[in-house]
Amino acid sequence: MVTIIIANENTREALNLCLLSLREYTKTPYRVIVVDNSSTDGSLQLLKRFLWVKTIKVSGINLGERHGKALDLAVKKVRTKYFLTLDSDVEILAPNWLDDMVKKIKETDAAFVGEVSPRLKTTYWGSFKERALPYCLLVDTNFFKNNNCTFVPQYSWKHKGYQSDVGADILLKAKKTNQPYGILDEDIKNKLIHYGSMTAANLFEAKEWKEEFKAHLNNGLNASQKKEFRNYISGVIKSSKKKIDLINHRIALLKNHTRDKSRSYSDKKTKLIKNTLNDLAQKLTHLAKKHLSAKNYNASIMKFREAQNYADAEFNFEIMAKMASAHMENKMTKKTDLLLRELANLKPKNVVTLYTIASLYKKRNDFKNAAKFFSKVVIDKKTGQEGIRNRAYYHLGEISLNMGKTAKAVDYFGLCLKSNPKHHKANQHLTNISTHSI
Repeated sequence: MVTIIIANENTREALNLCLLSLREYTKTPYRVIVVDNSSTDGSLQLLKRFLWVKTIKVSGINLGERHGKALDLAVKKVRTKYFLTLDSDVEILAPNWLDDMVKKIKETDAAFVGEVSPRLKTTYWGSFKERALPYCLLVDTNFFKNNNCTFVPQYSWKHKGYQSDVGADILLKAKKTNQPYGILDEDIKNKLIHYGSMTAANLFEAKEWKEEFKAHLNNGLNASQKKEFRNYISGVIKSSKKKIDLINHRIALLKNHTRDKSRSYSDKKTKLIKNTLNDLAQKLTHLAKKHLSAKNYNASIMKFREAQNYADAEFNFEIMAKMASAHMENKMTKKTDLLLRELANLKPKNVVTLYTIASLYKKRNDFKNAAKFFSKVVIDKKTGQEGIRNRAYYHLGEISLNMGKTAKAVDYFGLCLKSNPKHHKANQHLTNISTHSI
């Protein structure tokens, strides 16, 4: 059993997605505590729908300490061996995320498992010590309590040295006691996405923050820095509104179990959340590739389709190529042919495109079409394409062998070796041809 702690302040849409995805993809036994800091956006009404969530209402916590104090308050209620802090704007994307984290903390006897941020120097907020990031942090309860750890930050805009943000104390205590800690690996990180800045955006619009904001602007910033700072705050607020649109889109897909359907996010060209969309597409593609490696072809295709909803044109091409491979492995010939034609039309003269298409044709033993596209690759004599051209010559040699054209194969292997004399497989083929001809 793991106790999951979520601090919330006016992030209703994000919290909804967080809890829905948590319920959908978490197998490890868990209980959830949400600490709500005087939300006025309907968060408390939302939480009434999640009967399995324990809600703690708090108010009057000082600005800047709300997140940390909310987490500390919830930790006092924890009776399980482990607890996990989870930001309200995190979406779980795949099963076994928590199972993997629990396995890691047990195997390493770690104080915590999470992501660690190095020391940072920022233009506006000052300098910060390294810390364990609390957006998804699995903690050994006994370690936290026995070492009097706290999530409450210790910082001030006027502070000149390195300050302690949320998560700095537990990392410091782990190092002082020589207790190991685990770092989130890529497989775990790709099973969730942190939309980020949702709480900050709400705080920036709060009355008490605006008063602090004015004080900070007058705290030694020159005119240029003040303008830059205002633009930064404005950008966080505007991007947050776009993220809410995206989050509502994700909620609809999850509720209707239509994540596998081709329902492209309508505003994916917006620059405000370009990085978020790219991150989501990358993570979904990673999950799709894992399914493909495990030969779960249908699951792989579904995830690739979901990733396409958020990918830009360049990344979408890569997804389509992988999806064609998944269709091919699943013996879906018509779908494969359709994707290959689409790929060819997208970038008809691009050598990487031509090479990708040729490789897929070769993989399905369609040697005629494979030879056609590999030949287009070797015709392109542009500087910088020597490596891909060399590989194309090698494949043309193998195709010629498979088609019984030994003399052509020898020529192609020779051209391959001309630019790469150490190409082991090309040399091996020529040796075999020579041996059989004696």
